Amino acid sequence: MAQTLVIRTDIPIITLRLQVLVLALGEVSTWWRTQYLSSAGLKFLERIYPRTAFAAAIHAAGTAARPVHDASTGSNQIYHLFRLPISIEREVQLLLAKTQGASLALEVKPALGDKDKLMTMLDSLATEKSKVAVGALRLGSSADAYQLATYKRMAGAYLRGFQTGDRIFPYMEADQE
Repeated sequence: MAQTLVIRTDIPIITLRLQVLVLALGEVSTWWRTQYLSSAGLKFLERIYPRTAFAAAIHAAGTAARPVHDASTGSNQIYHLFRLPISIEREVQLLLAKTQGASLALEVKPALGDKDKLMTMLDSLATEKSKVAVGALRLGSSADAYQLATYKRMAGAYLRGFQTGDRIFPYMEADQE
């Protein structure tokens, strides 16, 4: 009998915030080649998607970030910030479509393109900065994807990576069935 893991309500919220900040910092730091979360990128998307430009930017930048993470961590039996358990992914997408997405957009838009402001926002999510690491960084197993502390550690790992310029890709190993 498979164990059912309950998603805490704060996990999708911190995950969405973390995704947005990492995507914006990844663009500024050229970890992937998109500019959707820049003022020019958002203006472009607003013409195509007037009501959902921010969500479209998150989706498009996330689509670029996923294979970069996969290449570092390996996409089989691995969870990372842009490839999470489907139950968490669903909750994050629902949040983005609701008022939380709109309020996050208002909060983050003034910082887009400004690495220092984005780093300050990311720092507020991190509980501990990662030790020296480059590349894939194992944070635990799939059960840890349902723990708030994992996302705070993940924020610390990304923070360290963006501070040092070293690409760090935190991940969790999925349980094998």
